[in-house]
Amino acid sequence: MGYRASSVPSRVEKARNGKETSNLIVSFPLQQIEQHFKETFKDIKKQFSVCSKLEAEGRSLEAKDIYRLLIVYIEGALDFYLHELSKYAFLKMFEGKWDKTTGYKLFKIDMQAVEIGLKNKESNYWLLEHVNDVFSFQTYEGSRKISMQLDLIGINFSNVFGKMSKVNKKASSKMLDDLFARRNQIVHQTDRKHSSAQKEDIDKNYVQDALNFIENFVEVIHMIAKTK
Repeated sequence: MGYRASSVPSRVEKARNGKETSNLIVSFPLQQIEQHFKETFKDIKKQFSVCSKLEAEGRSLEAKDIYRLLIVYIEGALDFYLHELSKYAFLKMFEGKWDKTTGYKLFKIDMQAVEIGLKNKESNYWLLEHVNDVFSFQTYEGSRKISMQLDLIGINFSNVFGKMSKVNKKASSKMLDDLFARRNQIVHQTDRKHSSAQKEDIDKNYVQDALNFIENFVEVIHMIAKTK
């Protein structure tokens, strides 16, 4: 069950059919945050059998397009995981259950959010709502942004790589940057190079390496988070 602060301000709207539809923002516990990531990666891995079947039928171009989409999904899974973890960490810092970072102490809050908080002292929902609004406009992909966000919640970027497997440790931040660049090339240029307009090749090994790296990266982050 996700975190829903007590005495939550009313944000429930009436649907046209007369039924209530909730727009409540949820902060999930660590176990569910991890589960969301694993569910996405399980769905991604299922697509390998689809690609293998297409390749066996001589439809390699179609398989390559799926491989390209998987890179986007892998990056999306990492981004969403960091968003969920950040909301969780901020609430725990506010409650005094997670060491407060310098970034947390210097975090800017709109006066409108402060006013809501003062009027709802029995609830932390105002903070969850504000943090969700701020973080939802940010993208956590590429080594620089990921490093900054991990630092904000008290997880050292270099320590994460230090605890990863030897193969993935060697790839380090360059892998994050390369994957982010490839994701952007796929999304914004249909994987065509600016210089030649030629599509960059892709295969199962490339996607598998990316998947293994991000999976290990998140595993280590989560292992550290559980010790907080």
